[in-house]
Amino acid sequence: MTFDDGPSSSTPAILDLLRNEEIKATFFVNGKTSLAAVSSLKRIASEGHTIGMHSYSHQYRIIYASVENFIEDLYKNYLYIKNSTGTAPNLLRFPGGSINTYNIKNYKLMTAEVLRRGFIYCDWNVSGGDTIKDAKASDIASNVINGVRVSWGPAIVLLHDNGNSELLLALPRIIQTLKADGYYHFSALNNSIQPPMFVYPEY
Repeated sequence: MTFDDGPSSSTPAILDLLRNEEIKATFFVNGKTSLAAVSSLKRIASEGHTIGMHSYSHQYRIIYASVENFIEDLYKNYLYIKNSTGTAPNLLRFPGGSINTYNIKNYKLMTAEVLRRGFIYCDWNVSGGDTIKDAKASDIASNVINGVRVSWGPAIVLLHDNGNSELLLALPRIIQTLKADGYYHFSALNNSIQPPMFVYPEY
């Protein structure tokens, strides 16, 4: 399971659930410098989860305006994580995925530059749909459970750590159902795992 956009007010509750279920996850975080956010970031690291870069500002129009803008934002996020936790991140999730409507003209240059700098970027093959307007816990849980059941190879699940109470209600059902299905191994991503990457469209 992966969580984008945190830390948030939901982070402590997510971490409590993961700890109780003995599950490790991956958090792709933004640059939030409040004391609560930094405290959550440190807890994520101390409890053995993986922290990856998402975006420092999360302002799509700015960061995707050029490769230089993207790398500048990435570097700020890199330093935020390293300085807060003492560990340098090497995983990245592009906001909106490695190919999206904002970077469609320069995604090849951006992904190539990320790889050249030694980072690994990770898309997803299962989406919880938890950012869809009015998504209910039952919808989120069904999206994840059904997506994992039909996934080919490791399921990389996209969820969001953004204060969504419906996600917090969905998570126990997701975990309990998947464990009942025989999915006993919930791992944090690392640089030994081949992540899913979106297929490049031809233009």
